Amino acid sequence: MRLRAILPLFVLAALLSIPMHVSVSFARNPDLDEIHRSIERKGARWRAQDTSISRLRAEERRKRLGSYVPFATDKERAPAPAPGILPAALDWRDYNGASYVTTVKEQASCGACWSFAPTAALESNILISRNTPGVELDLSEQTLLSCNGMGTCYGGWIDLASDFIRDIGLPDETCCSYAGEEGFCSSVCTDWPDKSYKIQDWYKVRPTAEAIKYALYNHGPLLTLLAVHTDFYYYREGVYSQSWGSFEGYHAAVIVGYDDAEQYFIVKSSWGTDWGEEGYSRIAYGEMASETQFGLWTVAYESPIPADFPTLGDIPRRAAQQNAEKEAKEKKDSAPLSGLTGVITDSAGNPVSGVSIKVGKYRATTDSTGRYFITSIPAGDYTIAVMKSGYVISIESISIAPKTTATRNFAMTSSTASRLNEPGKEKKPENRPTDQKEPDKLAANQAGILGPGWHATKAERITSAEAEAYYAAKRGELRSARGGRAPMAAAAADISPEIQELARGLRHDPKLIYDYVHNHIDYVPYFGSLKGATLTYLDGSGNDFDQASLMIALLRASGYTGQYVFGTMTILGTTLSNWLGVNQIAQAIGTVLASGGIPIDALWSDGGAQFRRVWVKATIDGVDYVFDPAFKSYTYTDKIDLGQVMSYSRNGLMAAVNSGATVTADYAQNMNEANLRSMLSTYASNLVNTIRTNYPNKNVDDIIGGRKIVQTNLIGYQTSLPGTITAQWSDIPSEYTTTLRIQHAGIDYTFNTADLAGKRLTLTHAAGAGNRPEIRLDGALVVFGNATTIGSINNLTITIDHPYAANNGTYCDQTVIYTPESGRNYAIVYNFGGISDALIRKRQQQLETYRLQGLSDTTEAVLGETLNVMGQTWLAEYLVTGRLTCQLAETTLTIHHSVGLVAQEAGYYIDVKALFVSFCSRHGIDIDEIQGFKVTALVGSAFEHGILEQLMGSDKPAVSTMKLFQIANSTGRKMYHVTQANSASILGVNANCSDTIEQIRSTYSCSDITGFRYAVGNNHTLILPENGQIVLNSWRGEGYIDKFFSESKWSMGMIIGGSYFGGYGGYDIPVDIPTVSENTAVTTFDPTSSTIFQILSLTPPVPFGEPVDSASGAFLYDRTDLALGGGVPRGLAFSRSYNSNRNLSKRSLGYGWTHNYDIYLSPASHGRPGLGGRQPVDAAGVIAALYASLDLLKNSDAIDAWMAASLASKWAVDQVIDNAVTVYLGSKLMEYIKLADGTYASPPGITTQLIRNGDGTYSLQERFGTRMNFNADKRLSQIIDIDGNAVTFNYSGGQLASVQDGFNHALTISYSGEKIASVSDSGGRSVSYAYNGDDLTGTPMRRARRGPISTTAPVTG
Repeated sequence: MRLRAILPLFVLAALLSIPMHVSVSFARNPDLDEIHRSIERKGARWRAQDTSISRLRAEERRKRLGSYVPFATDKERAPAPAPGILPAALDWRDYNGASYVTTVKEQASCGACWSFAPTAALESNILISRNTPGVELDLSEQTLLSCNGMGTCYGGWIDLASDFIRDIGLPDETCCSYAGEEGFCSSVCTDWPDKSYKIQDWYKVRPTAEAIKYALYNHGPLLTLLAVHTDFYYYREGVYSQSWGSFEGYHAAVIVGYDDAEQYFIVKSSWGTDWGEEGYSRIAYGEMASETQFGLWTVAYESPIPADFPTLGDIPRRAAQQNAEKEAKEKKDSAPLSGLTGVITDSAGNPVSGVSIKVGKYRATTDSTGRYFITSIPAGDYTIAVMKSGYVISIESISIAPKTTATRNFAMTSSTASRLNEPGKEKKPENRPTDQKEPDKLAANQAGILGPGWHATKAERITSAEAEAYYAAKRGELRSARGGRAPMAAAAADISPEIQELARGLRHDPKLIYDYVHNHIDYVPYFGSLKGATLTYLDGSGNDFDQASLMIALLRASGYTGQYVFGTMTILGTTLSNWLGVNQIAQAIGTVLASGGIPIDALWSDGGAQFRRVWVKATIDGVDYVFDPAFKSYTYTDKIDLGQVMSYSRNGLMAAVNSGATVTADYAQNMNEANLRSMLSTYASNLVNTIRTNYPNKNVDDIIGGRKIVQTNLIGYQTSLPGTITAQWSDIPSEYTTTLRIQHAGIDYTFNTADLAGKRLTLTHAAGAGNRPEIRLDGALVVFGNATTIGSINNLTITIDHPYAANNGTYCDQTVIYTPESGRNYAIVYNFGGISDALIRKRQQQLETYRLQGLSDTTEAVLGETLNVMGQTWLAEYLVTGRLTCQLAETTLTIHHSVGLVAQEAGYYIDVKALFVSFCSRHGIDIDEIQGFKVTALVGSAFEHGILEQLMGSDKPAVSTMKLFQIANSTGRKMYHVTQANSASILGVNANCSDTIEQIRSTYSCSDITGFRYAVGNNHTLILPENGQIVLNSWRGEGYIDKFFSESKWSMGMIIGGSYFGGYGGYDIPVDIPTVSENTAVTTFDPTSSTIFQILSLTPPVPFGEPVDSASGAFLYDRTDLALGGGVPRGLAFSRSYNSNRNLSKRSLGYGWTHNYDIYLSPASHGRPGLGGRQPVDAAGVIAALYASLDLLKNSDAIDAWMAASLASKWAVDQVIDNAVTVYLGSKLMEYIKLADGTYASPPGITTQLIRNGDGTYSLQERFGTRMNFNADKRLSQIIDIDGNAVTFNYSGGQLASVQDGFNHALTISYSGEKIASVSDSGGRSVSYAYNGDDLTGTPMRRARRGPISTTAPVTG
């Protein structure tokens, strides 16, 4: 059994201390324990236990949900029954001793409750209207699932399902049995619409208890929705009220009764009879006003009830209802009538006669021309069914406007042809577009929404009133919208496993929860919900919406009720200046707020402002309190005088770079890159020396300037805050959420970005289902599209829509188009400003888990996660560099979004087309903002090849715009700066490009040149190599910059061949992500461990208390099995160590274990230390290059400045490629970072130096003379102390065979395969090891020459 970090410590200790395999009894379900405590605390009337649903994995649980919340409807009614006209209790399962409710069914792992609940309601409706109680009517849920067209196994709408049942109806189960998947409508029996069961109509019941009870008595069982939280999965019996857990999704169910005495509704689910009260639950009336949202959408099915149908207690039926129906009918009859027409053809375009068209109760048949007509049809929403024998039935939804004739044409597919689209059938190949750039041009032309590229922008200020007008209009659009959209409005405050663990760590204490969010989550000024609770936690940053979501999620996970409070606050200029990170200048403060899309009602000359905000309300012990976790104070540090300490000179640098170069107003050629690298290396070395001398214990922020949150401890709760409340929400309304829309080959799905929560988002193709494209989130299928042909190209359109009201709602919105190839796998990567290691570390650990599970490198899990980690690494390192740049430029940085595609086609590529940021000067100086954006874009481009080379190795070079610029310069190519002033002389004007400069004309297509002219004509400028066919190994193509700068918008397209906005790797090889993973989470040993010899020779100390590492939470176990002589080099000892955080890493003692002589080096690339994540000397090279680039571009747009900054950006990224060497010393490890001069920086607190020898091998040198030498295989070969005493390590077949010192002590190691079987010493004693698979088990058996010895103490001699 694999030992995992979550294993209870006492169980783990027992496993490690007994010499036999034992079974493990795990602790009770912690979620269930929390639910029990919450039920008791709240005095709830229900009982929870593990159920058939709660035992499922989280993703399987959610497949039992799947109903979307319909938008507004005009079909709502609110009859007002007079007192006494309703029975005190009603149960349609026992109505005067008879049952009008059918058997409870099981939807299984298909999110089709939206199909099961309407079907069950229809079954009861039929039994009642025919007065046939007890008849086992079984209708086909599968027909609704396969033929409705507005729902899948991942969700659907109950209102559309009800339209379908009204207009088309359902056959019985034998016509189309339930399969637990979408299936095909062609599988339903022939002519089923002619023998289907229907309803007369339906209406939405006003969400009040009285209205629901009235409809239940007068119409029978009702269709309803409820918002399921975690605790509902555990429901066993009693009257349910929501007590604990996060929102999981919406569930469609059927209300079959009520009881006024006990105040509950009786609800039928589709989860089988093993759940709840034999498939039913009783839900308290009070849940209508709670987060359960019970009855939010309740539907009554209308069909005639027989006049002689029995009543309860002589209570009459339908008195008020008949009046409402009469009014509705009169209104409908008086409405203007419309028409519907169209033409039906076959797949070849030939008219089809004799086709039956059904629209509700209206019918038509096509004539010989294939045309049909329906006249005098009332306006409204309908479902159309088009049927003819030999053809697949077509079913669609349509909205018919008043006093119009709508046209709807259909192309029918023959039943034989339809089977070709089923899995495993062939399709004709699709043509590949000839111009892959065209989709981007189309996207860029969409009004108001910017196309591909990296954009920086600032918005004009808008007031709350102006913003509210926009949001009101948006609410209207959302109500009328249809199509795939994420249903989980509450996902912003969803309780993920990470949130649950954090809440437990904070002891479910509201005070500690507030303190954590306030003290650890950095504030970023933007408006609306972007990240949600989980990603805010993982990123360590967010605005007031997102920090409120995090706090509310933690409160809800702890059993408390939390709500959002939306309102207006007035904040003083001094306070606001500190919070936003700018000087107390009205212009600077106003720019930061407006650039974040935040509505501002007032801005005063002292920087004070009044604007829209969100905070938190929580109910604690029956009292409502308010919290503002996002509002906090900061302390600031100023940067040192970098120019002075580096001895930087702009004139000196440019003179060196221009030495031997040719520079004109139009182009630069042969820039002196060697001089540039030498100068930058000198600057970096000067900075390192200064830091080591004057700032030895400082962090990066102390060197380049930064800020830290002032830590506070909440003393008491507040009942009010100084703000005006506009609204209070349980969930954030949709108009205030950021969305990410994906359109591709029949897919049109919109995510709330909060739903993404740091999960892996992939586009894959299902070979067994017609190669259809599938969008998956952490492997779970979200939506799929139409069948495609392998190798075909289909546009992938991604649109990011922020809830900003500025620019008529289009501020920072962006649409980009990719052209993925069918049959390939892609990761859609995203980042919304997070620079924490937590998310990447989580994803890398997940990838390791997949591989240890034996999953193939080609699976969605392994390949998708590999691509995801590559993209997330680029995004994180780009954003960290952006932060460094902004600190140097003294600007703030808001990342609105960065979204891209990572793929493995002919090679790996990273293509980030969608990126929006806001730079705001702390001092209100525009030039600071522009230069920061320029340099961030250049370095970001360089990272696109840098990340690929970090992961694949620098011996497999990748392509980026900056890499191509460097190649063009090194090969003597001219680099043109094309503007409106010189475009004609460089690009020419003739349509056939005959007057274009020869070298450009011969290496770029005329189409490319025409595009360049178009861009320049629209005020763009280009940096364009004269050679459009730059070669890097097998890669060939162009690379250029398309830049645009106006007063309020800036953009830079860093483009390489094929319209990629990113890096491309010319090698299709596996990427060893786990190697990077180890280094990402690198930890150094305690510097108090003194010397290497002490690490290698001493028996590990017995830990005090629980053997748990306080920093990582890992369980630790150390034991010495053999000891011989004194300490190294005068003796030897064999010790082994276990670390639960490395339980997925297998060495020679199995998973999680290592020993003190397992010593080796691992060179790699590690970006984060080189970007200042550890200590400032590690980042000296990058800081020097960024500082120089900012200065070069601050007041110059000349081509030589651009080229010098471009080459400097590439050099900066080179500093984080092949820059790390990790030294593994048994259970300890140290990471050394290479500096610009080729030496290595030691970990903080470590004086031992890493030296690279002349022959390429490495040595560790202690300051008192001890030296560790490593062989060419990077394994420890010898340790020599200052007196010449040595310990020698011998290897056989790559495995450590023996260890010998200079005093005749020796250890011999024997193996069974790859695992150590025994260790023997020169005194004749030995220790043997046993394994269960690859896991070390029990206590080693120790033997000496004279028999067994103690098994509780180390063997010494």
